[in-house]
Amino acid sequence: MAKLGKNDLEKIMKSLSKRRPVFHREADFQHELAFELREHFKDASIRLEYPQKPIKEKPIEEKGEKRKYIDIVVLFKDEKIGIEVKYLLKGMNKNKLAQPIYDDHDCTKKPEPFYVSGQGGQNKRGYAFVEDIHKLENAVCSYGYLIILTNDAIYSKKARNKNAKCAKYRFHEEAVLEGTFNYGSQAITLVREYKDFKWEEYNAKDSKFEDFKYLIVPIGKK
Repeated sequence: MAKLGKNDLEKIMKSLSKRRPVFHREADFQHELAFELREHFKDASIRLEYPQKPIKEKPIEEKGEKRKYIDIVVLFKDEKIGIEVKYLLKGMNKNKLAQPIYDDHDCTKKPEPFYVSGQGGQNKRGYAFVEDIHKLENAVCSYGYLIILTNDAIYSKKARNKNAKCAKYRFHEEAVLEGTFNYGSQAITLVREYKDFKWEEYNAKDSKFEDFKYLIVPIGKK
């Protein structure tokens, strides 16, 4: 039985949302998720930006290949779980930021303003999802997860034209991710098939950040 299951991550996301309904940047989300994992799994070690390949005598960059890093790695005695995170934003109405947000772990207890600006480039960011899945398929880990947190509903909806380029980067409940994906001169091929995407509400319905949803995608090994 897996030490870290999808149900565990759903509980962790629910716990995290109570004190952090929104984040400044992806790194902020990554750090806070790692903190929450440490709180829930006292017997595990948590690492950020974990190198995918072991460090060799000659730096891998000198061989023309970029070293890849996994956002979060959870280390148990007999399991290593890789987690990639994505935090994707659509611009928010500034009126929603009228009330200050407090982080329970912030000793200053001062109002903290959040300015959530849109990122755009959904196709490029959708391809980045697939890149993360591919990275975890090939990582030296027992298994892994991709966690996407966004307030942009476009990622969970079908494209109007199923033949459009954006159609393959929409992760709705009927979508199937498999095979080769191309973006510009780049191409990657997934080992496994991924489907049955189920988005969950991140914040309560009465929250001023109620638009945020998250998706957890379990990643198997080759």
